[in-house]
Amino acid sequence: RLGDVITATAVYEDVSEEKKTALGTGYFLTWLTTYTDQNGEVLGRQRFRVLRFRPER
Repeated sequence: RLGDVITATAVYEDVSEEKKTALGTGYFLTWLTTYTDQNGEVLGRQRFRVLRFRPER
């Protein structure tokens, strides 16, 4: 609602074992962001996963 103060808190949820892909060797990182209002009520959650890798040469 208009006037609410929204806070986002992100935490790493998971780091995978090392993976070998066509792009290179890396890890999948997953983090969870929780959105709350000024009263501490949870408004929503977002899970995000990304591959961090070292390019093959």
